[in-house]
Amino acid sequence: MSSHRVYSSSAPKYETRRPGRTYASPTPESYHGRQFVNAGTQEQYWNSRGSTEVWDPSKPLSSVAARPDTYGLAHSYHETTVEHKYSDPYKKRPNPYTARTKADYDAYKRPSEGHSGIAEEVRRYKDTPVGRKTSPHEHHRDNLIRGKNLAKEGRDMANIAAQSRSGFDHKYPQAYESRDAIRRHVTQANSQKRSAANFRDDGAYLDQKLDTWGRQMDRRGRR
Repeated sequence: MSSHRVYSSSAPKYETRRPGRTYASPTPESYHGRQFVNAGTQEQYWNSRGSTEVWDPSKPLSSVAARPDTYGLAHSYHETTVEHKYSDPYKKRPNPYTARTKADYDAYKRPSEGHSGIAEEVRRYKDTPVGRKTSPHEHHRDNLIRGKNLAKEGRDMANIAAQSRSGFDHKYPQAYESRDAIRRHVTQANSQKRSAANFRDDGAYLDQKLDTWGRQMDRRGRR
């Protein structure tokens, strides 16, 4: 009888670690898009600075430049240039969100929600009466100028939302619960892009009304 023992190939295999040796940690699962090769290093640096502030759209427009750096996000609205290969089966990454991922999420979520109220205000200013049947007054001009400034603020906010939303999808291609959720995210980015175009048209419309108001004032000798 042979003295050799036969072990089943299905038996569990154990890793033997020797005392005094340093073993490398397993490589963490990547959650960045393939074109963001330096995103991990950037995130470590970002964490080291304690950068947790996000842009607040309720602040004046001049504060836009103070929002957190979006290095690694899209700065224009475009399709991703490197196709992502989704895990099979699909699973959310990162889960839970890291501090940087949450800040990037807030960077598009807040302006996305912030410009809807502005659109309502602009709509009211667009109804400022100007025309042959209306006697022009200074308060008409003031209302039109306020509406025009708000339209610009809304356009900038919607553009930021579209760009940041698009960039978030590129940087974190599996950051949502399902593929359907990702498609809804892209649909919303397209909606933000259309909102920016609508604000641009509103500004042009208010400009035309201001010109009409000025001509009326000239005809009546009021300026």
